[in-house]
Formats: sequence, structure tokens, C-alpha cells
Amino acid sequence: MEIYDIERRLYEILGIRLFRKLALKIEILRHSKDNSRNVNYHFHGSGISSLKSFTGYLLYNAVCHGMSLSCIAVYFAITYFVGVRYYVLDIFMCFLLIVNLYCIMLQRYTYIRIQKTAKRLVSAREKKIADGIESISLRIKHKESKELWKEFLLIERIHASIQSGTDCVIDECNKDILVSISICVQDILGIDNHAKRGYDDGASFETAILRMPKQPLVISKVTKRAAKLQRVFHLEKRSNVLFGFCIITETDACENALRTLIKNTSRDSFEFIFEVLFGAYNNVLLSLRT
Repeated sequence: MEIYDIERRLYEILGIRLFRKLALKIEILRHSKDNSRNVNYHFHGSGISSLKSFTGYLLYNAVCHGMSLSCIAVYFAITYFVGVRYYVLDIFMCFLLIVNLYCIMLQRYTYIRIQKTAKRLVSAREKKIADGIESISLRIKHKESKELWKEFLLIERIHASIQSGTDCVIDECNKDILVSISICVQDILGIDNHAKRGYDDGASFETAILRMPKQPLVISKVTKRAAKLQRVFHLEKRSNVLFGFCIITETDACENALRTLIKNTSRDSFEFIFEVLFGAYNNVLLSLRT
């Protein structure tokens, strides 16, 4: 049994799951009038990127409760050295001490569960990527070297944009290349990436895929603080709550070509598809050199 499993089991014995349910019930009551909820208490999606980025909010919550514990420690230290007791206040401080300790344990418990789930999802994703690379490599290996290079350069540019969290502009001159890629691989990748989800025709394609690299649309103070804490603690860049990328299509023809290739505009789907395409084209081009 792994140390994470032992730790999780210990937290469950201490009633962390029950405490979590109670905390969420209280939060619902607090926001019953405005019909909203705290972003740092709820997941946004169930993909790998959503799970990893949520650790930023866990870190933010733990720091807040840690600061609260520091204030409680200062209170008890002052009353001890001064020699004055305020029994009602002491009882209240003891209550806050227990609540904050449980909250910190809750963040840790949630982090452990996220790590276990993310590890399982990443393992499944890597297998799908390997299978996708193999299938597409067989499909494209008969293409001409010149055509392969043109398609690879576009895929490489989009892949680099996704990895670094920047904008990638696809203009009219890339339309035919994108169409060629789509025709070749859409039947392989489309089914594996939630093709049934469809699109929201009222929204632009640009805003449909988590545009957050340079000018975030609506970012709360909590999100900014969580992102800053993740940078301070040197966590993986792509797990930052503000990490994002944007594929910008300049014309309707380019957008339609990209929509043919991408059946689901989620961040995880984009990462998966271009990881597969990059790996497949890279493998085929390397084999042609030898």
C-alpha cells in the first residue's frame, strides 16, 4: 500500500469526508441569495488539465487557513505571557483552531485524490497517444516528403503554442494544409475525442478553447492569487490556473478546416490531438531520413 493510500485512509477515519460535505453545505447557504459559488471549492471540468490546475486553489486555501492558524497561535502566546484569560474567547479560538486544522487536512486529502486520479488519467491518455501515433503513422507514411514537411511545420507551430501557452494564428495560406491533415486523420482522431459533443455555433471558435494567455477575459482575485502562489512554489507551468493557449483562425475557411479536425474544443482534446499528430509526423519524417 502506497503512503498516499495510508494518508488518505487516515483522513477518512478523522472524518474529513464528512467535514467536506458540511463545508459545501455551508457554502451553499452562504451563496443562496446570489446563486454563485467559490471558484476555489469547485472543479471546472474533469479533464487532466482541470484537475492539475485545481491544485492552485488548494494551495491558496491552505495558505489562507495557515495564516489563520498563525493568528490563533499569536493570540494564545500573548494571553499566556500576559497571564490574562478570556474563557469565552479562548473557547472560540479553540473552535477556530479545530476548523482551520480540518480545512488544511481537507486540502491535503483532496490533493491526494487529485494526484491519484490524474495519474490514472495520464496513464490512459499516454496509451491512447501511443495508439494514435501508430495508426496515423501508418496512414501518412505513403505521402510525399514535401507534403509531409509542410503539414509537419504547421503541426509543430500549433504544438509549440500549446506547450508554451501562447497564441497561434492560422491564416489563409495554411487552409489547404489543414484540410489535408483533417482529411487524412479525422476518422482516427474524431471518434476518440468526444465527437458527439458538437459545437456552440453562437460562440466564436477563438473563445471556445480557454483563451487565457495574454488578456484574460474575467479573472477573479482568488484566481490571480492562486496563480501567483503556484509560481512562487515553482509548480509545473502547465498546471497553473491561468495557463492557456489560443488557436486563432483568420478566415471562416480556416475555422471550418480546424473544426473538421477538432471535434471537441476542450483544452485536453487539443493537447491530445496535436500530441498525437506531432508524434506521428515526427516519427515518419525521421524514418525517411534513415
